[in-house]
Amino acid sequence: MMNANTCLRALASDQPNLERARETVRRTIRDANRASEVITRLRALFAKKETAAEPVDLTEAHAK
Repeated sequence: MMNANTCLRALASDQPNLERARETVRRTIRDANRASEVITRLRALFAKKETAAEPVDLTEAHAK
């Protein structure tokens, strides 16, 4: 939601900041993909399906 609101503010000014809007749209897509992956894994967990574990760099995840 914050990314979408930032994008709207970037576009709403008298001189829209298109690069900022593009970057926030990219972040929105990235975050939506990440949320989709989490939901997919949760569904598999609750359906007792086999899941694939993979390493995660917590430093990188925190920085985003």
